[in-house]
Amino acid sequence: MKTGYIALTGRTNSGKSTLINRLIREKPAIVSHKAQTTRRSMLYLYNDEQRQWVIFDTPGVFPKARNGLERFMLDEISRAMDQCEVVLFITSSGSMEELDGDWADCISGRPIVCLLNKCDLFDQSIVKDKVDFLRGTGRFKSVLPISALAGHGIPGIFEVLDELLPECDQPLYDPELISLERERDLVEEFIREALYQHLQDELPYVTGVSLQEMKSRENGMCVVQALIFCERDSQKRIIIGSGGQTLKRIGCAARLRIEEFLQNRVFLELRVKAYRDWRNRENMLKEFGYKPQRV
Repeated sequence: MKTGYIALTGRTNSGKSTLINRLIREKPAIVSHKAQTTRRSMLYLYNDEQRQWVIFDTPGVFPKARNGLERFMLDEISRAMDQCEVVLFITSSGSMEELDGDWADCISGRPIVCLLNKCDLFDQSIVKDKVDFLRGTGRFKSVLPISALAGHGIPGIFEVLDELLPECDQPLYDPELISLERERDLVEEFIREALYQHLQDELPYVTGVSLQEMKSRENGMCVVQALIFCERDSQKRIIIGSGGQTLKRIGCAARLRIEEFLQNRVFLELRVKAYRDWRNRENMLKEFGYKPQRV
């Protein structure tokens, strides 16, 4: 059995979470067209009879951290690299500029597989030129053109990882699991996904979610109470919306996603509160869960 830890990394909006959902044939990873949807490294499992991969879905790489939250996100990438055996670097542009910057030092000494994503959106002659260029840099063990959304090129990932990952007598974790994250953490992520879906412009980037309570009633219904936090009262008013309509839409979308995940009826209660400059306040970052995660 081929087992090991894999770090999935790349620029924001390159398709990392879409690839996670494609590989494990579930939809636990949140996906949005907006950048920086993933904020912390999330651990997911791919299982079959011959393999178990422990995959770090890392935050998208960006040139420079502008606040405490973004510094936490860069630290999350670094921690994933420290623990992985293989790096999957996903790109849609094929530009080597995406491998520049301080974070690139984290992946030195580890085999890197480059996944040229969204290849179905380009003329195949352009894809071939990009693949040839990336192979010519000498920085990658392999370069594979793929489409995470359509599923093109996915078998090639299996072939390459079978060559790079070690053999093990038994799986590292229960093969029935698809994630090593707590249910509570995934529920928070699903609510954040709804925020990204229903809020415009820059507003999702100043919001976060903290699960306050999650319990089951005698009738079997799961009760979830969560706090949505932002930085200003004006943002709070936008999140709530006229007559509470925006918050209601966010809650409805999140509830359906949570019910699908838990396979249970859910009563979801959302509150909104403003915490000025929370992304730069260490105590706030820790309180809201933006602190080192360990395997």
